[in-house]
Amino acid sequence: MADVAWIYEMVGAWNACDGTKAASYLTEDGHWEDVTSRLAWSPDEFAEAFSVKLPALASDAQFEVESAVCDGVGFAMQWRWYGTHNATGRSFSIRAASVGRLRDGRVEAAFDYWNPAHLAEQIADPLERPS
Repeated sequence: MADVAWIYEMVGAWNACDGTKAASYLTEDGHWEDVTSRLAWSPDEFAEAFSVKLPALASDAQFEVESAVCDGVGFAMQWRWYGTHNATGRSFSIRAASVGRLRDGRVEAAFDYWNPAHLAEQIADPLERPS
């Protein structure tokens, strides 16, 4: 098994909203896809997602790696995303998983999987929820 320290370092960049550092873990032609939301990012777009878009959604967002594996060719991690939704002031905690391929020690392609209903349920305004 290869070292997983880089995964924790990358997630640390996510937590710091350091998009440039987060994107540095991707190859120049790499991409990261959120399969759930149908969004995909190049390294530049990945940088913007963590430095601009994430804080706009939840300024206190944090990610916690729950488990991680890496064999030098591929990786997988289970993680939790939590924080307070800026628009509603409601807290959320979402479990997710990412799997991906590596090339020369960097992420060539990665794919996130999570349940959007869990997020919607947690951040919805209680006055707007269906009975």
